[in-house]
Amino acid sequence: MKGKRKPGPAAVDAMFAKSVLISPAPPPLVLEYDAADPLARAIAERVAVNAADVGLRLQAVQAGPPSQAAGKLRLARVRLGSIRPRDALGALAAS
Repeated sequence: MKGKRKPGPAAVDAMFAKSVLISPAPPPLVLEYDAADPLARAIAERVAVNAADVGLRLQAVQAGPPSQAAGKLRLARVRLGSIRPRDALGALAAS
């Protein structure tokens, strides 16, 4: 049967690529960090750079009052009670 073939893998990939390029980019995810903590800022900015490397849009911003939370992600410093990962994560999950 000539002329009635299904599109091959290359044609499907081209159609998908075109649809991705046409669709609007979603807004970036917002990662909040404590403005008084310079280490938290450095970590949040590094996470944003690493996220961009894999195609995620992430914006690091200083945290404001809880009533004006800009994002759904928040960087938090947590003290672990044990050097053993299983115990530390178990205690963290229980709190």
